Amino acid sequence: MVLIGVDIGGTFTDFVLLDSGTRTLRTGKLLTDPAAPDRVVLEGISSLLSVNGIAASDVDYVVHGTTLVTNALIERKGAPTWLITTQGFRDILEIGREKRYDLYDLKLRVPQPLVPRHRRLEIAERTDPSGRVVAPPDKAALLQVLESIRPTEGCSIAVVLMHAYRNSANEHLLESWIREVLGPDANVSLSSEVAPEIREYERTSTTAINAYVKPLVSGYLERLEAALARLGIAAAPMIMLSHGGLSRFRYAKKFPVRILESGPAGGTAIAAHLARDLGLGRALAFDMGGTTAKICLIDDFLPRIVAEGEVARLDRFKTGSGLPVMVPMVDLIEIGAGGGSIASINDMDLLAVGPRSAGASPGPACYGLGGDQPTVSDANLVLGYLDPDDFLGGAMRLHGDRAEQAFAPLVAALGKPVEDVAWAVYATVNQNMVRAAQMHAFDCARDLSEYTMVCSGGAAPAHACRVAHELGIHKVVIPVAAGVASALGFLVAPASIDLRRTSMTALAKLDIEGLARSFAELVAEGLSALADVGVTAGNATVTYGFEARFIGQSHALVVDIADEPRSLDRVQLAGAFKARYRETYGEQPSRSDIEMTAFQVRVQGPPPVCGAASRHEAAAARVPPRRVRTFHPEAGGLTDTPSYARDSVLPGETVAGPAILRDRETTIVVPPGAQAGIDAAGNVIIDLAGMRAP
Repeated sequence: MVLIGVDIGGTFTDFVLLDSGTRTLRTGKLLTDPAAPDRVVLEGISSLLSVNGIAASDVDYVVHGTTLVTNALIERKGAPTWLITTQGFRDILEIGREKRYDLYDLKLRVPQPLVPRHRRLEIAERTDPSGRVVAPPDKAALLQVLESIRPTEGCSIAVVLMHAYRNSANEHLLESWIREVLGPDANVSLSSEVAPEIREYERTSTTAINAYVKPLVSGYLERLEAALARLGIAAAPMIMLSHGGLSRFRYAKKFPVRILESGPAGGTAIAAHLARDLGLGRALAFDMGGTTAKICLIDDFLPRIVAEGEVARLDRFKTGSGLPVMVPMVDLIEIGAGGGSIASINDMDLLAVGPRSAGASPGPACYGLGGDQPTVSDANLVLGYLDPDDFLGGAMRLHGDRAEQAFAPLVAALGKPVEDVAWAVYATVNQNMVRAAQMHAFDCARDLSEYTMVCSGGAAPAHACRVAHELGIHKVVIPVAAGVASALGFLVAPASIDLRRTSMTALAKLDIEGLARSFAELVAEGLSALADVGVTAGNATVTYGFEARFIGQSHALVVDIADEPRSLDRVQLAGAFKARYRETYGEQPSRSDIEMTAFQVRVQGPPPVCGAASRHEAAAARVPPRRVRTFHPEAGGLTDTPSYARDSVLPGETVAGPAILRDRETTIVVPPGAQAGIDAAGNVIIDLAGMRAP
C-alpha cells in the first residue's frame, strides 16, 4: 500500500510517501505559499510521485494536515458570520466568563468576538434545563430576522439556543426554515451538533468559530479533493483532527473547528508511535518548525487529550486571553519560536526573539528571497550549525553573507561580535521554549526529568539537546525523517473520533443502565461518522470515560473507564474519580459527594501502519566527515567540528559532541559532552549525561 502524508506549515509544506509493504520512505519539502497552499500540495505530490516512478493511480491513502483554521482565526480572515440565539442572550460572546484573566494588567486586552453585535440576532424561544420545549420558535419572526442576512453572499450562520445540548429540536427547526429561505446549501452551524455541552459562553464561542471558518475550509478542501482526483489519485483523502485521529474531508467540512490543531497533532502522533516502538513510557514531543514550536506530554504511549482549549490568544501564556473552544484536542503548548522567528531589541532595550516570523515569504535573510531581518535560521547559519551547500539536500542554497548583513543592526546595538549576537539569539529562543515546557509540565503536575524528548520539525534537532538539558531531560530521540515527521505522523495515526455529552447527575443517583445506553448511542454515532473510512463494529476499539467533580466545585476531571459500562457500579466510578483526583492534586477534600458532568467515548479504527519506517536510500558512502567551524561557549567559541551525513553513520556507532549530523530535511547539533548513536531502525539517540552548562 502506498501512503502519502502532507503537512502545510507556516514556512514549509512537508511531504512523506510511505510504502507500507517495504516500510521505506520518500520525502519532500517545499516553501509554503500562503496565498495558494493547495498549489504547493499538488506540486509536491506530483514531484514526489514523478521522482520515485510511482503512478498516481497506485496511491492508496492520502492524509492532509493544515493550520488553515488557526491562521484564519488569528488573522481574522473568516466569513461574515451571523449568530441567531435565544432572546436575551445576544451579548454572551462579549460578557464571556465575567472575569479578568489578569487582575493586575491595567492595559488588559480582551479578544473581540468573531461576530459583531449588529450581526447577533435574537429570537423568542425557550427550552428549559431538563430539555422540555417551553416555547417553540415562530417562523414569521425568524423570516423577519433573516431579512438582514439575505442580501449577503458567502455568509455563515451560527445557531445557538439555550439548553439545546439537552434538546436540539428548536435548533433543527430553525435550520430547516433557514434553508427554506437561503437555500439548501446555506452554511449553518448548530451548537447541538458542534458542541452539545453545557456552558453557554464556551458553546456559543465554539459554534461561532465553526461558522466563521466553515466557508473557507469547505472551499479549500473541495478544491484540493478535486485537484487530487484530476491528478489521478482515486483514494478519497483524509485529514488529521485536533485530537490526533483521522477523518474524511466530509466531516472536516461540516465541523472545521475540529481541525484547529490538525498540523501539530501529527507531531504528537509520530512521537506517541515512536514512544511505543522504543518502550518510552514518558516522552516529551518537541516539534519546532519554521514558525512555531509545540510541546506535548506523551504518557503511557498516548498524548494528553483535553476536552477544551483556547485559540488566537492575545497572550500565549495567559488562559482566558483567547477564544474558548470545546472540542477534543491534543494538550500542547505552542509558542512563536521557529526557524523564521525574528530577533529584535524590545522596548526595554533587551534582546527578544519572536513571536513575529518571517514565514515562507519573505523568509529568513539567508534564504535569499528578500528577507532582511535576523531570524533563528540566520543565527544557526552564522553559528555554523547549518551547511549552506547542503540545506534540503542541496536543493536550496543558504547565503551566509545575507545572514550577517541582517544581524548588522543588532551587532551595532549590542556592541558584540556577530557570532556572540547569533548565540544570544539561539540561547534566547531556547529559553523561550524551556519556559513554555516548564509551565506546561507544572500545569500537568509532571516531572520532566522522567521524560525522553522526541523531536520533529525541521528546526527542532538543532535546538533539542540544549533545550532538553535545561529541562533536566537526559535523552533525546531524533527519528528517521525528523524534518517531516508531522507528515509521517499522519500516516501512523488511526481513523478515530472523540464524542462527549453533558450529563449533570449526582453519582449517588446515577442510572447505570441509562448511562450504558447513552454510551451505546455515542458509539453508534462514532461508527456512523467513520463508516466511510472502513471502521466497523468488528474492527473498532472503543474507550470510555466520564467527567466528574465534587459537588460545589467549578472544574471537573476526566476519568478513563477500563471496563464495559454495563459492568460498572457507582462505587467503582467513585473510586476511579477519587484516584484521578489524588493523582492530579495530591489529596482529596473532606467532601465526598460526587457529580458526573459529562461522559465520552473514543471510537478508533486499526492503525494503517505499525512499526518503524526506514529511508529508501542506501547508506551514504563511508567518507570522512567534513570539518566545519561551529560555535559552542563551553568549548571557548568557534570550534573545529566534524559534520557527518546522517546516512554515513551506521547503527551501533557513536558520535561524540561537538558534532553535526546532516539530514536532508534537518540538521542535528550534538553539543560538547553529548554522545549520539544510531539504533537499528535508524533513529538518532543522544545521551546528554556528559553535557555541562555553557
